[in-house]
Amino acid sequence: MKSKVDLYIMLPCTQNNIFPNEIVSNNNDADLFLNELSEVAEYEFKSKLCERLERNFLKNIELVCKTDDRDCPVILGKQNAFVTVTNFKNTNISIIYIIAIDVSVSLTHLLDQVSRRELTLTENNKEYFLREWIKNFGYESTGKAFYASCLSGLSKEEAPYIIAGEAYNNDAEYHIISETVSKILNENHAQYSSYDSYISECGIAYVMKDFNENYSERVQIECIMIFIMELVVLKITAISAVNNDIVSSFSNKNVSIDEIRNINEKFSLSLPLWDLRHFRYFLAQEFANRVENAFNVSQFINEYDKNRIFLEQLINTRKMVISENEAKALRIFATVISALQAIPLLFSIILYVLEGKEIGITQIIAFFTSSVIVLTLVFIIFKRRKKINK
Repeated sequence: MKSKVDLYIMLPCTQNNIFPNEIVSNNNDADLFLNELSEVAEYEFKSKLCERLERNFLKNIELVCKTDDRDCPVILGKQNAFVTVTNFKNTNISIIYIIAIDVSVSLTHLLDQVSRRELTLTENNKEYFLREWIKNFGYESTGKAFYASCLSGLSKEEAPYIIAGEAYNNDAEYHIISETVSKILNENHAQYSSYDSYISECGIAYVMKDFNENYSERVQIECIMIFIMELVVLKITAISAVNNDIVSSFSNKNVSIDEIRNINEKFSLSLPLWDLRHFRYFLAQEFANRVENAFNVSQFINEYDKNRIFLEQLINTRKMVISENEAKALRIFATVISALQAIPLLFSIILYVLEGKEIGITQIIAFFTSSVIVLTLVFIIFKRRKKINK
């Protein structure tokens, strides 16, 4: 018997432009989801953080499920879905949700498209990749999407592919035998007996032992897990956004230490996300820790630190080069000025000699002093250049 599935896809984004029109939902399932997610947040997480989470409906869409054929993918079917967004107020970080209730097409092929960043939807008889389509609403993807598959059961054949985010083909000549995937499937992260939970770096397989026929009933259970996942993905979005800014700064020749300060200030606006000690229940906190570990949040932080330090070093190196060039220019300018001072003296002495006049001691001292300055500056420049060349 085929498992029943609700699929939640979370795409980390930044909001670059405010979409001018407020969109009114005409989807009952979307309303149920948004209301329940907000209520769960208020109940499970006692913090002012929840006041900064703004959730809205965007649009009803139709996903195009395709085979994983690289050259000529075949359409397997279409799936109704809806799109919502969670914005973290006072920042530009967001999560775009693509939610498919009662999935009727191949789940693993949809997940394969998510992994390849080629999730496709149709609009006005045209196909668009999700990462391009969201730009119509002022959003820009910051990285890979994560997913939560809420299932009534998990077949032995498809389980490895759901965990890995790859397409399952029962007629394929090969199958997943990864030790990593096997280990994930042997480690149940469930905190209660009503479900099983398996977490990979791609997403969560959430197997509900009582998969209610009515979405209005099961969404209450699903949203507890979705809210915990949302907080973790918002963390990743915050890190990815500033990390992308840092990487973009590498090619900016005019980047300064002020740029790093602005990036750090931008990141500091997301600091409330890092204090997740406000869960009402310890087990919710424990599950959040496990999701964070599986999604490799520490790896995102390490990448950010590495790039930030490199940018600081790059800026300091450029400052040293600029200072060295300025110092060279000043030395050349001083040499020219000294030479210009010595030339009139030399010229006047020559005239005195030609005219048979006596040369005063003052003129000799002035000429000698100027000559010493010129020779000293030339010597310093020569020594400096020789040292640099070494």
